[in-house]
Amino acid sequence: MFGFQKNDRYTSIAIYAFLVLSLLMLGVVVCINVPYIFNQLLLLLNVLRPVTFAFVFAYICNPIVRYTERKILKKLKSKPHLARTLAITLSYLFILIIVTILLFMIVPQIIYNYQDFTENIVRYINLLIERLEGWLLEIGILEDGESSLGTLIHLEDLVAAVSGMLGWLTAQLGAFGLRLLETTGVVLIGTVLSIYILYHKETIWLTCKKIMLAVFPQRVCRITASSVHFADRAFGQFIIGKLIDSFIVGVITFIVLAIVQMPYYPLISAIVCVTSIIPAFGYVIGAIPSFLIIFVKDPFMALWFLVILIIIQQLDGNIIGPKIVGSATGLASVWVITAIMLMGAYLGPIGWFVGVPLFSVLYRMAGDFVNYRLKKKGRPISLAYYENTPIVSEPISGEPPAQADAAAPATDVGKEESDEKVDE
Repeated sequence: MFGFQKNDRYTSIAIYAFLVLSLLMLGVVVCINVPYIFNQLLLLLNVLRPVTFAFVFAYICNPIVRYTERKILKKLKSKPHLARTLAITLSYLFILIIVTILLFMIVPQIIYNYQDFTENIVRYINLLIERLEGWLLEIGILEDGESSLGTLIHLEDLVAAVSGMLGWLTAQLGAFGLRLLETTGVVLIGTVLSIYILYHKETIWLTCKKIMLAVFPQRVCRITASSVHFADRAFGQFIIGKLIDSFIVGVITFIVLAIVQMPYYPLISAIVCVTSIIPAFGYVIGAIPSFLIIFVKDPFMALWFLVILIIIQQLDGNIIGPKIVGSATGLASVWVITAIMLMGAYLGPIGWFVGVPLFSVLYRMAGDFVNYRLKKKGRPISLAYYENTPIVSEPISGEPPAQADAAAPATDVGKEESDEKVDE
């Protein structure tokens, strides 16, 4: 390995001792300098933000570019460079037009609704108190001549608390605006890099494949390629499908709320559209602030909003979502909730979004490893076999060929055959 004779026992012992001591010293140095190393990693990630954005944006735009190149510009198949250039140009123009239209339609309405809400918050609270007093008088909890409800709950303190909360929210929006300006530069540089990535995507993939085949054994390369293929399907189908699904939900919410003249319906529709991206908890997260905003102005319409949102959620969960997103993740509900909670704790809102497809990839890899170890031991991988099988029992001779269990992680077609060839 290092030019030494394998039968030289003492030299080999010295080499291994030196390597162990070097690793120990390296581990000690790393442990001592953990804060410095962590800060340098954060600095590196911050510097590479344009590159990270470029790969993510190119990954999201790739289906549009591929469809444009293969379907719309199929007559230019004999001129691949021209077809690729036109496909990227048309795809980016399409995305730019959609984003611009949405910004001009929604952002002014959101700003106007927010200003109207903040300017009239005191009047809305007084109106809400009056309505509550009327309801309490009707059901007999309050009687004429008693102290008003506004006095009992210290209306001035309530108004001050709400005003303070709005002031904090305004300050946060200001800070968000500054971060948005900083992010704009990252987006511009990342967009330019994403064009390069999309134009040379085949070359980039072949280079990665070449390096992988040169460094790792063939079996590892096959397993890695299969995992990458599944990750691409899980992330691509889930993320792109979820974005389309959330956009459709936002448009439906906007139209329905506009028809029923819901207060602040542009702002509410934007909140529902953004939060519906989050699996499982998205509608709940969006419903809470939306309900409170509407309730302050019109409690009756706030109740109607909940009814409408439940109907839209059922429509999305049973019809729209399965048609667009499909079953890309293959995760049970308990793992979906676990993924959202765990990744959200480490990555924040981004973790809520990417946690599910990331967990599906890890779940698939763990399932493949377990099935591989069972095959090596001569045991079947079907769960039905283990229903009445003690842990200490030995494999049964003459066992019929193992078949994939329906509850096991989703695998690609032909995956079992390729694994058997790899094992050989």
